[in-house]
Amino acid sequence: MSTNEWILDLFYKTGKLLEKMDLTPGTSSYRRVVLVCPEHDLAFLMAGTFCQAAAKHAGAHLFILTDSSSHGYREHVPAYLAQKPISYFSSLQDLQAALPHDETNTLFYYFTNFRASYYETEEERQHRKLHFQHCLEQLAGQPHSVFAFVPFIPTLPALPCASTAVAEREVEVIWRNQPADSMERMMLDMEEICRIFVNQNPNSHVLVERVDACYGPGIEENDGTSIYETAYSLIHDQVITLGSNDARTYYSASYAPDAVGSLFLLSLRGRKGNIYHISSHAYSLLDMKTALLHAAGELDIHIKAQNGSQNQPSYHVLNAEKFRLVCSERQALLFRTPFSQACKQEFLYLYQHAPYIPRNALDVYYGRIDRIREMELQELDELDAICRKHGIRYILAGGSMLGAIRHGGFIPWDDDVDVAMLPEDYEKFLKICPGELSESYFYQNYGTESTSHYIHDKIRINDTFFSTRYSNQYRMANGVYIDIFVYYKTSDKPFMQKIHLNLIRIWRRILGIRWADRPRRGFHYTASKILLPFMRLIPFRWYHLFYNKLLNLYEKRNTHYRIDSGFNLMKCGAFPAEWFDETIDVDFCGHRYPIPKRYDEYLRHWYGNHYMELLPISGRVSVHDVIRIDLGHRLLKETENGPFHRADLRGELYETPLQAPAKEEAKP
Repeated sequence: MSTNEWILDLFYKTGKLLEKMDLTPGTSSYRRVVLVCPEHDLAFLMAGTFCQAAAKHAGAHLFILTDSSSHGYREHVPAYLAQKPISYFSSLQDLQAALPHDETNTLFYYFTNFRASYYETEEERQHRKLHFQHCLEQLAGQPHSVFAFVPFIPTLPALPCASTAVAEREVEVIWRNQPADSMERMMLDMEEICRIFVNQNPNSHVLVERVDACYGPGIEENDGTSIYETAYSLIHDQVITLGSNDARTYYSASYAPDAVGSLFLLSLRGRKGNIYHISSHAYSLLDMKTALLHAAGELDIHIKAQNGSQNQPSYHVLNAEKFRLVCSERQALLFRTPFSQACKQEFLYLYQHAPYIPRNALDVYYGRIDRIREMELQELDELDAICRKHGIRYILAGGSMLGAIRHGGFIPWDDDVDVAMLPEDYEKFLKICPGELSESYFYQNYGTESTSHYIHDKIRINDTFFSTRYSNQYRMANGVYIDIFVYYKTSDKPFMQKIHLNLIRIWRRILGIRWADRPRRGFHYTASKILLPFMRLIPFRWYHLFYNKLLNLYEKRNTHYRIDSGFNLMKCGAFPAEWFDETIDVDFCGHRYPIPKRYDEYLRHWYGNHYMELLPISGRVSVHDVIRIDLGHRLLKETENGPFHRADLRGELYETPLQAPAKEEAKP
C-alpha cells in the first residue's frame, strides 16, 4: 500500500483551503506555528499542511517541541516530514531561546492523546499535567500568541436518553462520575488548568479544541472509530457483517483533512477562552458500512447478517455545531467533507497502489472514455494525413504533448487532444481542411458555423454530443472534438508582451459577453449591462475580425516570441519562437505524431519543472465539465457505420425517421 500520495494530496488540498480562507502565513496574521508533544498522527499531518501552505511565504516557520520522558513521545517523525523545514526541540527553554522576540503572532498547539494508553500510572498522569501547566504558563503569556490545547478525547459512552449529541459543557456532565484515574478525568483536569490560567490572565488567548475520533489519509490505525477496521476488513478479508442494530447505533468522527483545517481555523477565528468540538460527521453504523461497500464495488464482498434482538437507539455523538459560529454557513461546509466521499477516500487510501488513477466507470464519462479516445485518435489520424499530404506543420500541444511524454498517450484521467500550428501553416490548413475532411467530421469556427464564437477552431465528430453546460445553451455542433490552437508572434519586450496579452484578454471577454448576450456576473456586471444594448448593434463578424487583428498584431514584424491563442495566455505568457524550429515524431497510443524537438523547455514553461510528476490526487480529474455525452450510433465500433438518425440540434424527435410511416391506402 502506498500512503504517500494520499497524504501529499491532503497537504495540497488542505493548504488550498487555508489559502481560500485567508488562513495561510501569507494572508493571515501569524508567521510561526509551534506543535508541542505531537503524539497523534493528526499533529504530523498538521505539520505537513503548514509546510505546504507556508512554502511561498518568507518568514513562516514551524517548530516542534517534544517531551522525551512521555510515553507518547515519538523518536522518529513520519517519512513525509523528513525533508520539511522544521526546527525540533526537546526542551522548552531551548525553544523559547530560538523564538524571535517580535510582534509576529505565534500559534501554539499542545496535543494530548487520551485515546491511547500513554498515561496508565498516576506518575505518568501527574508528569503530563505538570508539563502542560508549565508550557501553558510560559507560552500562553507571550504577547501576540494563541495557545490551543488539543485533546483527542476518549470515545463517548452511550449518551443518556436526554441527548443524542453532547455539546461542549455537557461533556463534563457525562464524564464527572468517571474514576479519578480515567482518561476522561485527566482531560477534564487539564482543561481545569486552562480555566484557572484564563481567569488569572483574562487577556491571554487560550482555547480548547477537542478532536473527535479520527480517520482518513495519514491516520495509520483505529483511532476511536470502527471506520478504519471495517475498511481494512473489506480489503483483506472481503467480508462485512451487518448487524440488526447497525441502523440504530450512532457515532461521530472527524475526517483527517477536515480536522487539520479546523484546527487552524479555530485558532485564528475562534473566540478566546472557548472550548470547541472538531467533528465532521454523525453517522449510523449502517451508513458507514453502506458507504464503504459502495467504495469497494470492484471487490467480491461476502455480506454476513448478524441476527439479534433490536435494542434502543444508541448515540455516541459529539455535538460540533458551535464550530459553525466562527465562519459563514458556506465556509463551514468546506471543513465537512460529505460522509460517503470521506469513506470512499479512506477505502482508496487503504486499498489503492500508487499511482492512483480514477477509473470508476461512473466517474469518467460513464465508462465511455476509452471509446471517446478511440474516436479522437481516428480524428487525429485524419488531421495528420491532411497535414502531411499538403506539407502543413503542426504539433501535439498542451496536455496532449504532456501525455505523450509522460504516459505515451492520453493523460490517464482525461481525453484531451490539442494540436497547435504557426499562423502561416494555420492559414493554409484553414483553406484546405474543411473541404478534405470526411463526412464524419465538421470543421467548426465562426466562418463555418454562424452560431459558434469560440476563440479557437475545433474539429467535431458529427452525430455526437459532448457538451458542457456553457456550450449546450447554443444551437451549434457540440460533438466530440479536438482543439486547434495557433501560436502567434508577439513583442520581444516583456512590457509590450503584457500589453498585447491584456488587449487579447479584454477583447476575449467582450466577445464572450456578446456571445452570451447577457451581463457578466460580479465586478463587470454594471458595465456590461450598460454596454450590451450597443454591442448588439455590431455584427459578430466585426468582433472576430478585430480579434484576429489583435492576434496578428506582430505577424509582419521580426520578433522572436510567441503566444498561445488558447486559454493559457495570461497564465504562462510568451515563449521563444525558436522552440518550434524543429519537430520529432513521438509515440501516442501506438500512433506517431509530431512535437517540438525542444519539448522539455515547452513543458517546463507550461507545467513547471516537475511536469513528469503526477498531480495531487484531487487534481486527477478531467478538465472538461461535460454535462451531456451522447455518442449515438458511434457508441459501439460495430455500429458506427450502420444506419442511424442524423443528429438534429433542435432535439431527438426532429431527427429524420429511418423509415417513413406507411400511408394507408384509400378504401374503394
